[in-house]
Amino acid sequence: MDTIQTGKYTTQNELRFIKGIGNHVQDRSFCLDRSRLEILRSYRRSLDKREVWGDLDKENILQFVEGEIEKEELE
Repeated sequence: MDTIQTGKYTTQNELRFIKGIGNHVQDRSFCLDRSRLEILRSYRRSLDKREVWGDLDKENILQFVEGEIEKEELE
C-alpha cells in the first residue's frame, strides 16, 4: 500500500492490471471455474468499497472497468 501513498503506483499501472485480469495463467489458477467477465464484475464491485485511491483517477478506472466488462459481455 505504501506505493499508492507515495504516488509510485499510477492510474496507468491500475489500468494495466485490469487489462490483465483473467488473462494470465497465474490469475486463472485460483479461479479456474470463473470467467474473465465474472472476475471483472467482482473487481468492479470491490471498487465500491475502496477507500484509499491515492493519486489514482477513480473515474478513469471505473470507466475502464465498465468498458472491459462491456467487451466481455459482447463475446
